[in-house]
Amino acid sequence: MNRILDIDTVHWHATVEPGVTFGQLNAELKKHNLRVLVPLAAPPTASVLGTYLEREPVPCSNDFVYGNEQVNDIIAVMPNGDSFTMGNIAIKGATHTHPGGPGLDFYRLFIAGQGTMGIVTS
Repeated sequence: MNRILDIDTVHWHATVEPGVTFGQLNAELKKHNLRVLVPLAAPPTASVLGTYLEREPVPCSNDFVYGNEQVNDIIAVMPNGDSFTMGNIAIKGATHTHPGGPGLDFYRLFIAGQGTMGIVTS
């Protein structure tokens, strides 16, 4: 659970598993002349996904509104074991243009939820 699954250099979007750290992601992004917005107190060993799910403040992006949300798409395992895909990645071939994707913003149920609604896997 510590793999970088995809780096989209066009839309500046990365798909990571929960164990990916800021140090690991920044090292990979550097190859593409990109970098991740690191929250104020996050060390390089902190989980990117875990930190963003906890809504740690990010410099120059401290208001989490459209365009500034750090988590846009989520794949989670629900309490009954079913997988639930939220956001644009739920639609095959969709680009990352709106964090909510089509329909309701289900992903917001998992942000700052500490696993109460399900377990986020990517």
